[in-house]
Amino acid sequence: MGADLYIESISEREKNKWKGLFDSSVDLRNKASSDYEKEGYQKQVNKYYDLMYAEDGYFRDSYNSTNLLYQLGLSWWDDVIPQLDKNSYLSTEGAEWFLKEIQSRTVGKIDIPKACITKENPEEKWEQYFISKHEELEGFLKRAIGLKEKILCSL
Repeated sequence: MGADLYIESISEREKNKWKGLFDSSVDLRNKASSDYEKEGYQKQVNKYYDLMYAEDGYFRDSYNSTNLLYQLGLSWWDDVIPQLDKNSYLSTEGAEWFLKEIQSRTVGKIDIPKACITKENPEEKWEQYFISKHEELEGFLKRAIGLKEKILCSL
């Protein structure tokens, strides 16, 4: 579960571009007779899925300990949903408001469960993750504003 945001002119173009290869890879994976073949086709499925949902037109923020808005002191439900129209779109003006909100906040001391902090994923790695996610959301919002396109929000 998570917040899924789409700039439809970009996300639909990319989805249409890669959907045929994605579907073919799914069919080949499902028909494969060995685990080895299935693994190979699954890699193709993952590749085409990632291309269909390229970050230029899509942004995701999970509803778990990796939630960026929580780290910024914001909430998808309390802060963003009130900005949406009845069809779950964030207008260009709403995107400008959202951009100002996230630009006025930085990822500071992260608040993540201790169980998530491991030798492989130390606190510094989590901090970098959230800084990168913050930059990704900022770029996404700037793209939508630059295109003067509203954002479809599945929250």
